[in-house]
Amino acid sequence: MRKLRPAAVIVCRTRRGARRALPERRGHPRRELGGHDPDEGAAAFLRPGLTVGRECQLRSMLLRMRTILVLVALVAALAPAADANSSKRFVSKRYSYSVALTAGWTSSPASTSWRGGPPFQDPPEVDLYEGSDGRSLAVAARSVPRATLRQWSTMYVGAAVPSFCTKPHGYRATTLGGVPALAFTARCEIHDINVELAVRGGRGYAMALASPSADSQAADGAVFETARRSFRFVR
Repeated sequence: MRKLRPAAVIVCRTRRGARRALPERRGHPRRELGGHDPDEGAAAFLRPGLTVGRECQLRSMLLRMRTILVLVALVAALAPAADANSSKRFVSKRYSYSVALTAGWTSSPASTSWRGGPPFQDPPEVDLYEGSDGRSLAVAARSVPRATLRQWSTMYVGAAVPSFCTKPHGYRATTLGGVPALAFTARCEIHDINVELAVRGGRGYAMALASPSADSQAADGAVFETARRSFRFVR
């Protein structure tokens, strides 16, 4: 078997004086010239008409250009993810709370006080937030003097859960804005709902998420949990 003849190398000096070896076309002697740090992945021979020094400079320039292109592509790839993860905090002066929702949600503040009916059937009475994915979030509060959390929950289910939705069989203990809360889920004809109820300062609070029935319960729960964790009472 014929032995392969090892290739000679071009040695370029970096700006700091270090040396970097590059493959050179066979038959050319080893040479060392000043220049910039070249690209090791460039062609393994001199381009026609170029000196070794000019070849080093050209490869260095190509390396910098490729690095810039890679960084530009990386920024372009990360930009949509950053936009998707960005959030906006909405503040309700009428109901004294704030909530942060991801980009794509729009808000319609309540124009009159909530009387305790189904939130999504009385839009002017609730703060309504609509997502680009078909989900809607409603938040409202009404006066419930001396009512306990359990009493308020019973009142809400009796007056605010529509007849075409299943009634909850139980509640899950949690918190809303740092105060004790009760949560439940229910299935309706064309959508599912996640509801959180709390009592603070003589007011009964309700936060309800309505989602298309085609959405998974896990996905609905994740959206609702994000809103719940961001919820704050402002006074």
